[in-house]
Amino acid sequence: MSDHPENGGGFHVDPDELRQAGSTAVETAGRIPGELKALLDASNQSAAGLPGLQCGTALGTCTTVWNTLLTDLHTTMGRQGQGLIDAGLGYGSTDQRISTAFGPDTRTAPAGPTAQQKQNFVLHFG
Repeated sequence: MSDHPENGGGFHVDPDELRQAGSTAVETAGRIPGELKALLDASNQSAAGLPGLQCGTALGTCTTVWNTLLTDLHTTMGRQGQGLIDAGLGYGSTDQRISTAFGPDTRTAPAGPTAQQKQNFVLHFG
C-alpha cells in the first residue's frame, strides 16, 4: 500500500504485496512454537536448578507469562497474516472482475501545455 496524494490523499493496494506480507507473517508465526519450546525448556531447567530461591520462582513466573504472550502472538500473527492473504486475493479477484466487466483503463494522463503554450503564457501573463 502506498499514499497517492494525486488521488485525493487515498491509497493504492497491490494485491501481490498484501499476499506476500501475509505469507511472511504466517511463516513467522509458524516458527514461534518451536522457538517458544526451546525458550521454555531452557527457562524451566534454569528455574529447576534454583529450588527455593526467589530468583527461581521469579524465573518460573516469567516463563509462564512468556508462554502466554508468545502463544497469543503466534495465534494473532497467523490469523492476521491469513487476513492479509485473503484481502490480497479479494482485491485481486475484484480487480480482475472489474477489468473483465469494463475492459482495461485506456485513459491517458493529459500531456499538459505544449512548449508554445507555456511561452505564450509567460509572454502574456509574465
